[in-house]
Amino acid sequence: YLFKHCTTFCFAEPPASVTKSVWVWAGNTTVLRCLHDPKDSLIMVTWKVPLLYNSHCSLSLSWENLTKNNCSERMRQENTSLRIENTAVTDQGNYSCEIVTALGTFLTSVLLEVLVQPSVTLELNKLGVPECRAHGGNPAANMWWTPEAVGSISTNTAMQPDRSWTVTSTYTVTSNNVTQVTCLVSHPTFVQPHVSSIRISSSLGLSLFLYELN
Repeated sequence: YLFKHCTTFCFAEPPASVTKSVWVWAGNTTVLRCLHDPKDSLIMVTWKVPLLYNSHCSLSLSWENLTKNNCSERMRQENTSLRIENTAVTDQGNYSCEIVTALGTFLTSVLLEVLVQPSVTLELNKLGVPECRAHGGNPAANMWWTPEAVGSISTNTAMQPDRSWTVTSTYTVTSNNVTQVTCLVSHPTFVQPHVSSIRISSSLGLSLFLYELN
């Protein structure tokens, strides 16, 4: 760290830091901004980009216009900002920017979260049990059923190879008085919960009538 002017004892001051979050739709262009005072003379700007397995790559720009980039070709530095083309779920993570000026070192930490809308289906599985699925979303969807307390609910959340999420929930109805169940799915990409309903017979699934309210 840079030292402030001193006469007898000198102590390195920790860098000033700012933390913020950014949400972006998958496929869009993202610009992450490193906060600093535009009046300060820049010496070095360095972005650290998160990769899989706790590794990272970096991009840097010095006042001598020397550049370094060992990250994806979709990423490039624009002055103090980082531009990401065609943002993917795999780009999600904590980005850090370090700016060195004549006045000191300044850190900006940016949590990038990438939105992907899940596809929702509701059907009877091979056992004749209503199964609701929200596939390929990011973050993972939230899911619940109505009516409540008339059966057994089992929900599983799994990450896919592309780092999106699939949530699968089954509702085993134990009351013959229930002829219809409804699956509700909420997600940051939905204006309101996605609602799907399915009719079941008193024999718990021999007949099917499916409709969706979007």
